Amino acid sequence: MIAPRTVMSRIPFLARSIAVLVLLGGVPFLTGCTTVKRSLKMKNAYSVRSEGRQELEARVRLHVDAFLARPEIKAKGLKFNGDIVVRTVAVDKKDRLGVPYWTEKTSGRVGGITLFTGSHLPVVIAVATINGRWDERTLRHECAHAVLLWNDIKGHPREYRNFVPLWY
Repeated sequence: MIAPRTVMSRIPFLARSIAVLVLLGGVPFLTGCTTVKRSLKMKNAYSVRSEGRQELEARVRLHVDAFLARPEIKAKGLKFNGDIVVRTVAVDKKDRLGVPYWTEKTSGRVGGITLFTGSHLPVVIAVATINGRWDERTLRHECAHAVLLWNDIKGHPREYRNFVPLWY
């Protein structure tokens, strides 16, 4: 057993060591935490995961970055510091515009859906696909929802109708 005096004399050393560890080694770990990123107000630091499909991850990143780069979005000061998980749903139907969709009992026709349950969890985007291919308009639409939901904007506000596809 260690004498209390010995433990007490080591507390300043331990505190300094932990502080140095956090400052030097903990930064990569902290930047991966969604809650920390949101609380630090980091500028648009996010990750995208999509079942190992790099092309889909790249397209999501492109659409989110393009949405955030729009002058209207910059003027409003909207940011996105979350993480995105993209899932695909295989379907066999297309609408008159060529958009793949599935039918949901409560809301009817759905080509994609974005789920956001809070800042500590990732935004989940589900996109309908036919033969492994998705519709870019649906993907852009859902990426816009991801950014808006992160900023507590729900639904399809009219002010975004001119530049978000399939925004009815």
